[in-house]
Amino acid sequence: MSVNQADRIERWAGPAAGLVAAIVTMAGLAMSDIAGPDAINPGASAETIARVLAENKDRLQLGTSVLMIGLFFMVWFLVHLGTRLNPTGSTRWMASVASAGGLITVTLMALVVAYVRATVETTFSGSDVVIPKAIVVYDWNYWRIWAPFVSAHMLAAGIAIVRTSVLPKLIGWGAVAVAFVPLVLPPGIMTIVFMLWTVVLSGGLLIKGIRNG
Repeated sequence: MSVNQADRIERWAGPAAGLVAAIVTMAGLAMSDIAGPDAINPGASAETIARVLAENKDRLQLGTSVLMIGLFFMVWFLVHLGTRLNPTGSTRWMASVASAGGLITVTLMALVVAYVRATVETTFSGSDVVIPKAIVVYDWNYWRIWAPFVSAHMLAAGIAIVRTSVLPKLIGWGAVAVAFVPLVLPPGIMTIVFMLWTVVLSGGLLIKGIRNG
């Protein structure tokens, strides 16, 4: 395989990984969400939390497994994104921050998966019901830790796009304008914003690759 062929494959595979990551991750999150009358929060009793988690064990395990597949593809996309945001070497700092912010977010999301699975398993291990509630309370507040890294990722990517025109400058300016919004969003909405931003980036890069042949 020639260098040009390998480069062409990478320019298609990188953005495609981003699209797959966003779709699969959102599917995993949806499957792992307990909504409606069974929705749980830190204010629920320990007994209620243990019961709901026990009733939804299979769905939670399947959803978190799907989520991990999405995060696998997200790693490949974010590293690819770092190279695309620094085409001439002049935006190395911004490209590095964009990749690092995204990768840290992915790491934190993976830890949430571990918390969810641990919560389900403790419900079935005969432990006191206080243990699942303690993990749920911790998990509930843990999601907010993502926000600074999502903001850093969006801001750095936006600046790099404006400076390099690797994507339309409007996308870059839009990212800069809303970069700090995740800091004040509810955790669930913030995650959706991060996934939608991934779709915009990966979709834009994929379309550019198609146009350039």
